Amino acid sequence: MHVFRELKALIGFIIIQYPDTHFGFWLREKYWRRVHKNRIGKNCVIHRASKIGLKNMVEIGDFFNMGEYVTVAAGDSHPIFIGNHVQLARGAYLRSANHSFKDLSTPILFQGHSFKTIEYKQKKYSIVVEDDVWIAANAIILSGAHIGKGSIVGSGSVVRGYFPPNSIIIGNPAVVVSTRENR
Repeated sequence: MHVFRELKALIGFIIIQYPDTHFGFWLREKYWRRVHKNRIGKNCVIHRASKIGLKNMVEIGDFFNMGEYVTVAAGDSHPIFIGNHVQLARGAYLRSANHSFKDLSTPILFQGHSFKTIEYKQKKYSIVVEDDVWIAANAIILSGAHIGKGSIVGSGSVVRGYFPPNSIIIGNPAVVVSTRENR
């Protein structure tokens, strides 16, 4: 049934690209919750042209806000966890795995993927974004990133590793430059 798969893909594309109107937000929330079998919380705002990859590989809490052109790409790894009240600004990119490249005699294309493991709430994840985190425009969150509650990630930052709660994180590679308590 290639025709059915093509029609289903076309409908998904239209929903994802639909303008940012009240109906568009409602439609995308329903669409992504259905695709991910309700592993996406309530009262989520997902702007146009944003994507949440691989079914059942992403857990998203309530009151999630996802700007335009955001990609949450889970695959060949443990799932991605995103808590409540998290904001991902335009162009943010979360990727839970990376290409393996250790074997010099094998093309990178054929080496599969590697990923980090984070133990959180008695489960294994490759990326953890705790509650009340703001990830600014064009930030890149890589496998092994664990961003603590209340943290802020600056625009264009490349994040990997553990960052404690209320951190202000910037740079490539990302580092803690301050805390919200010190502001």
